[in-house]
Amino acid sequence: MKDSFIFALGSIGSKLILFFLVPLYTNFLTKPEYGVSDLIFTIAQLVTPFVALAIHNAVSRFGLMKDRRKEDVLLASFVVMGAGTVLTVAATPLVGLYQSIAEWRWYLTLYVILSFFNHSVMNYIKISDRNKIYAAISVLHTLFTAVLNILLLAVWHMGIEGYMIAHCLSMFLANILAFTAG
Repeated sequence: MKDSFIFALGSIGSKLILFFLVPLYTNFLTKPEYGVSDLIFTIAQLVTPFVALAIHNAVSRFGLMKDRRKEDVLLASFVVMGAGTVLTVAATPLVGLYQSIAEWRWYLTLYVILSFFNHSVMNYIKISDRNKIYAAISVLHTLFTAVLNILLLAVWHMGIEGYMIAHCLSMFLANILAFTAG
């Protein structure tokens, strides 16, 4: 019950912060910019499980088995993610053929790579019974996203590039926290 409450708190807190960011996005991004950024993150969410071979699910599945060391499962996931990183970087020029997102292909690549590392490390933290750390990193990741978006969109008026940087940088910071705390 306590763990469910911790996960719910982390999830609800993150969703609430993201909900309040929508007016920021609609005020500081044009309709085409918002559409392109949404397309990029939709593609990232679609591509990530394929490139990473859904290894984050394996971390959860095999990390909970009694006869396996959690560290070995995480190490195996890093090997798969290393190969996925090489594949993602190699495929980036092909993404450039899609004119709508060609200019932003490297942000897409970076976000995909950061995402699959984040998913695996966060699942490792979850199976290691570090639920408070998991929830805290989830909320901090969302706070990083919010603060960076406010700075890059509302203060420095960087448009879609600021939006992309904010999301990639917040994912990077969340990964650093997950690696160090988890």
